[in-house]
Amino acid sequence: MAQDLSIEDGDAVYFITIRTISSRLWFLRNEELQRYILAFLAKYQQYFSVVIFAFILMGNHIHLIAKFPKGNKSSFLKAFNGIVARLVCTHVKEYEGGRLWARRARPQILPRPADIEHWFLYAALNPVSSGLCHDFSAYKEYNSFSDAISGTERTYKLFNRSDFQNRSRKNLNLHPDDCMQEYRLVYSRIPGYEHLTASEYRAEMLEKAERMRQEIVQRRLNDGKGFATPKSLAATPIGSIPHSTKTSSRNTPRPLVLSLCVEAKQLCLSKYFNTLRSYRIASELYRAGDSNVVFPKGTYKPSFLFP
Repeated sequence: MAQDLSIEDGDAVYFITIRTISSRLWFLRNEELQRYILAFLAKYQQYFSVVIFAFILMGNHIHLIAKFPKGNKSSFLKAFNGIVARLVCTHVKEYEGGRLWARRARPQILPRPADIEHWFLYAALNPVSSGLCHDFSAYKEYNSFSDAISGTERTYKLFNRSDFQNRSRKNLNLHPDDCMQEYRLVYSRIPGYEHLTASEYRAEMLEKAERMRQEIVQRRLNDGKGFATPKSLAATPIGSIPHSTKTSSRNTPRPLVLSLCVEAKQLCLSKYFNTLRSYRIASELYRAGDSNVVFPKGTYKPSFLFP
């Protein structure tokens, strides 16, 4: 099955999930790896001008809710996915090498503020719904929820190799510490709450998250699903495959749009398939030799190898 058409929409908010091959648990109990991942997230947020609402690092996947006003979603994901893969190779001694991600990241549109809010809370409570803990505050890996609702900005420093190489030609005593560059990881408030003060926003998000948490806990208990203990989590081998987890491959279908409203979902899908039809027509003309054909806004020209 072919990949979905990549469309750049600077006004859209996306829920993005990236999962490791076989859902192997490479992101466990590694503060150094986590710090570097967040540092590069901050770096690429600044470089690509990304608006980030949420980010959570699970044992075998990443959730990101973000907006790309400059229409560079694909470039951001390529850079970020690539650096995370290299960081795992460098900082996870158990990693055997090879490809990290199961498939290309597939951004899913969140068309309405209500949808953004729902999946914002979904991401925050992913450790609870996965049975890792009763309360997301007990989750040991990084969860942006607390930072996002309180307006906390984290600062990270990364070595600027280009700066060091350029300056060291004239200064042989230059130390790598002199070429550290600082980046701030900033979370934006989800739409619809601009009128609230900082304390009001935090209190309302905590209240809604607690309501959803209780529902998730009760649902798991009703289904006979328990929760992992701290001891069992600590004993989980890094790189192992969970007993129960979602898996995905290149051909695994996933929805293009995530919405609680059927009408909003259908409207987004209609827009997507109209763009897809226009793209296919333009692509056929382009491959036939018409270099002046106009492609739909937000799409990329197909690769074309000339003899």
